[in-house]
Amino acid sequence: MTDILLATEDITVLGGPTSISVDLDFGPQGERGSLIFVGMGDPNLNDIGQIPNIFDLYINIDPNHEDYLYQYQYQNIASVNTWTKILKLIPNTYSSNLLRTFADGSTNTINIPLINIIPADQVGLISSSNFNIQHSIVGSNPTASSILVGDVLSVNGILSLPITINAAEYVSSSWIPLSGPKTIHLFVNVVV
Repeated sequence: MTDILLATEDITVLGGPTSISVDLDFGPQGERGSLIFVGMGDPNLNDIGQIPNIFDLYINIDPNHEDYLYQYQYQNIASVNTWTKILKLIPNTYSSNLLRTFADGSTNTINIPLINIIPADQVGLISSSNFNIQHSIVGSNPTASSILVGDVLSVNGILSLPITINAAEYVSSSWIPLSGPKTIHLFVNVVV
């Protein structure tokens, strides 16, 4: 092993800049992968007009296609570049907390405009059988309820979904028809 001896009484620092300048710019353009394309139908079956890069997005705007308003992402899956469905842009749902008065266990008909649930161009194509409706009634007693969904009808020129709720509450060891004002939590989904 070598012995090192340092025998100096002075340290001199030489060099170094008198000033430092930092220049900022945007740099070179990076790899693309964030463009959003729109088109009619499945992008795997249609030409979108240019070659996509991985992670580009595509939205199907064909209202007659089964995957209308789905967003796709261009991905490499098992060494194959393909468009993959990732989400639906408009989930076709409606939710509301409604204050309604029950009389003899029933509400007046609740009319929900279809335009609040589905896109305008689909309003005439949907029937009452295409809706899944969930509800709960706020109260301090146990409540049993059922829901009646009528055929789509026009209310003041607006196509609406008519809903009637029938309910009873358990009071003093017996079931009695619900009466008075109650808050209804309503959630409507479209099932196609």
